[in-house]
Amino acid sequence: MSRISFKGKIILIIFGFVLFLVLIELSLRLAGFIHLSVQGYRNRISLKEKSTYRILCLGESTTFGYEDSYPSQLEKILNQKNLKIKFKVINKGIPGATSETILSQLQDNLNKYRPHIVVVMMGINDREITIPYKGAYYLKLRLFIKNLRIYKLARFILLNLKAKLKEIDKFFHKGSYKRKVFIDKDHCYDWDYVKLGWFYQEQGNDEKAEEMFRKAIETDPLNDWPYVELWQYYKLQGKLEEARHLFEKGLEINPSSYWIHIGLGWFYYDRNDYNLAEEMFKKAIKINSKRPEGYLWLGELYLKQKRFEEAEEPFKKVLAIEPNNTKAYLSLSTIYTFLKKDALIEKYPDMIENKEIEYYNPITQENYRRLKEIVMSRGIKLVCVQYPLRSVEALKKIFNNKEGIIFVDNEEIFRDVIKRNDYYKYFTDSFAGDFGHCTPEGNYLLATNIAKVILKEIFNIEPKIDG
Repeated sequence: MSRISFKGKIILIIFGFVLFLVLIELSLRLAGFIHLSVQGYRNRISLKEKSTYRILCLGESTTFGYEDSYPSQLEKILNQKNLKIKFKVINKGIPGATSETILSQLQDNLNKYRPHIVVVMMGINDREITIPYKGAYYLKLRLFIKNLRIYKLARFILLNLKAKLKEIDKFFHKGSYKRKVFIDKDHCYDWDYVKLGWFYQEQGNDEKAEEMFRKAIETDPLNDWPYVELWQYYKLQGKLEEARHLFEKGLEINPSSYWIHIGLGWFYYDRNDYNLAEEMFKKAIKINSKRPEGYLWLGELYLKQKRFEEAEEPFKKVLAIEPNNTKAYLSLSTIYTFLKKDALIEKYPDMIENKEIEYYNPITQENYRRLKEIVMSRGIKLVCVQYPLRSVEALKKIFNNKEGIIFVDNEEIFRDVIKRNDYYKYFTDSFAGDFGHCTPEGNYLLATNIAKVILKEIFNIEPKIDG
């Protein structure tokens, strides 16, 4: 009997390990498949229930809200049609959410609410990547790995283990810890808690996410980014006063913090305290004039106050730092429209109009395609909504196969009303450059347009809705 060579043993060990991982992945997927099969059966049964027709709205701050949000108004508009069906619209908009966050919570939302229709408008918070991504294969590999069940399980275990081990290490090195943080960035314990916070946010466990961000702050009070992450949580929960106290405490500890000044600026901006917001953004710029965020928010603040001539300079500063910043180009286009500088109106949006697909970076595109697969595999109808004033063609270009997708175009309808009325009748700001968060009137217009498309494309009814 011949002996197996050392090289052969190594190959067998590697093969066995890979097989082990494959078996675990298949087991996790099988458990998920069984769960989804049961849920799919329940969905098919629920489709026969004519009393309530459920519509699930996904998005970020442009979807989030209460009585005046577009999902709330959509429910009222549809129920006024007397179709012998009661419509229930569920609003799952998450302020500040990226498309990855929305996608990560999709399965849970579908299981919990069992919708007949999913309405999605997402991607604006992914817009930081404005240059077409060249490493398409790397991106696909990254997304493939991140979607593996075993990767998610291992990531969760590893993050918890690292945080616990470093907490023990910190206990035995209390005296040298703060000095160590700034000497060796690999030992920044607080970032492990931030990553855990992100993980829990992806799972929709906001309370646990808050706990992790608080631990990050406790571990290194001089690191300002955990304050920003915790502020996002407070904003989502409507706890703005807690957010203010958080940032004020942070400034006491680190008065030269760029991001905490930006955060306080956000707070005052949301509270319409423009003088204090301007002061915070200007202080942030003074602390670090080479970052674009301070200029972007200062320009946005001026736009909100209709101080168009003053808004021009901050956005030009952004382009000096980031020549491909889409928001700055769109904002300058908006400014020159108000100032009626016709020659400049054409200059800045030119790069955008010729590259519509750049409204959606590669990660957003991939997440839209993945969302489509998940939703339509369950037999649920999918409605993809384009943002106001933007071309629906950019949204359509994301999908290689558009069959079964219902698109909502909000470009012309908003352009028409803005020509006849003041911009700020329909938008509270212009955070995206060419559009902003909707006022109640803007949300009504958005809801009306979505309702018309749903009634026509799904119920074969030519709607007569005032809009």
